[in-house]
Amino acid sequence: ARAAEEAARAEEEARAAEEANREASPAPAAPAPLFAKKPAKKTAGGKRKLSVFAVEDEEQGPKKAFVPIEYTAEELAAAAAPASTMAEDDEDDPAAAAAAAAKRAAAVIAKKNQAEKEEKARGSLIESIPTDKKKLFKYDVDWRTYDASNLSESVQRWVSKKVAELLGEEEPSLVEFVVEKVGEHLSAKDMVSELEPVLDDEAEQFVIKLWRMLIYETLKANEKA
Repeated sequence: ARAAEEAARAEEEARAAEEANREASPAPAAPAPLFAKKPAKKTAGGKRKLSVFAVEDEEQGPKKAFVPIEYTAEELAAAAAPASTMAEDDEDDPAAAAAAAAKRAAAVIAKKNQAEKEEKARGSLIESIPTDKKKLFKYDVDWRTYDASNLSESVQRWVSKKVAELLGEEEPSLVEFVVEKVGEHLSAKDMVSELEPVLDDEAEQFVIKLWRMLIYETLKANEKA
């Protein structure tokens, strides 16, 4: 019996020692997650980037001003010519290729100059037309040029577009009426009176625009003549 008691006591002491050792040893570290969140990197300015695709306006420098590229005559001609033609010219005769390139360049430049000239002339014509209502309504419209140049077609297209914008729908009968009155060489003041029953307060502004267009078309026809 005594031997059994000693064995039980020894076993209990061994268990107590094992528990004490377990409590004294540090707990194992938890495994790191596969997709652990990484700390945000700092930029040179000390600011954190939110993501690869984040827009950071405060870190962007001033935008560079756009500088148009000026092309030479040869470059313009080369761009205008088909690639196969340029290749054949280079292979057959370099001198002929250069001459053809110069000719194409001259054509491109001439076309550009003509467009600029026409735009300048158009601007000059528009500036010569009065904007003040009194001066505009007193302007001496060149009705002879209007009749001779058959400008009624241009007036009809313009009136059709403007009437549709004002009324929200096309009104062929009103368009025909306006074109007819213009063909009768009606004065601007009388035209306003004729249109007030239909256009109300819009009649005066409509006639102002109509008269400016009418004067512009007659001036342009005179320049072409």
